[in-house]
Amino acid sequence: MRNYIKVAILILFFGISNTTFAKVETDTLTTWKLTKDSELLIQSNYFNSKIYTIELNITDEYENLNLFVFYDYNSRIIKREVKFITENKIIAEFQDENDSRLAFKLPKKKIDKLVSKYLNEPIAIIYHDHLNKNGILIGFILFK
Repeated sequence: MRNYIKVAILILFFGISNTTFAKVETDTLTTWKLTKDSELLIQSNYFNSKIYTIELNITDEYENLNLFVFYDYNSRIIKREVKFITENKIIAEFQDENDSRLAFKLPKKKIDKLVSKYLNEPIAIIYHDHLNKNGILIGFILFK
């Protein structure tokens, strides 16, 4: 009987220590989408090998480009940044601090002012936050 109690105590001890001190790795897929108001332009994730290029006419009527970056394990307020880059030069930076699951709004009025010199040139959209310090390449926009 004593041996059974010893075995039960050992199993209980190892079970508690494993559940208490074990490092849990999250198996998650970061996804993102870019919309023009509610119209889907780009939808992708880390494992999708395609980098999309979209064309936008500067005369198109819309209020915002909306960028959604979804982490299934993070739903708190974070600082976020989006950069527009062409020819290794940052031509625009947008920052906000909001719930990570809400849209990052890029206002058309600001975009039009910043990209008017770069018509017909591919502009990379790079997203940064504390989880992606090196950034995520969302895709390219060609403004016409």
